[in-house]
Amino acid sequence: MRRSFFTWRVYFIATFAWMLLQAFLWLKDLVAIGPGAESLKPIWLWLTTQSMLLWGVFSMFILAASQRLDFDKGKRVRMVTLHLGAWICLAYLWRNNGHVRLGRLTVLDWTCAIVIAGCLQTVVVRLQRIMAALKTKSAPD
Repeated sequence: MRRSFFTWRVYFIATFAWMLLQAFLWLKDLVAIGPGAESLKPIWLWLTTQSMLLWGVFSMFILAASQRLDFDKGKRVRMVTLHLGAWICLAYLWRNNGHVRLGRLTVLDWTCAIVIAGCLQTVVVRLQRIMAALKTKSAPD
């Protein structure tokens, strides 16, 4: 069962979250710069409040659209790969006195190439799924 995000409750929660973020930024400017900060002038307070209300509205659409996306564990695997590459790079740095190259590229370059290849593979798999779903949907009954 899919949850509907087009409700008043979701709107108020999203708007409250965005306003909380803006209040944090105002407080940060007040503490770091003082009451003369540019972002604390009335016109900027009004404009940022309006933009946070709009983000509250758009958040409902973003949440509703995200229900249709297929999230897989590929992102986590890519992040683990990137962390592993960073640790291998650090080990090469310590062991080889700052030399971190494997051929023409550095260890992190190879890691990023692997991550990019994984992203491209994910795009291909998702496009294949979408095309298969469109073919079954448009097939005459």
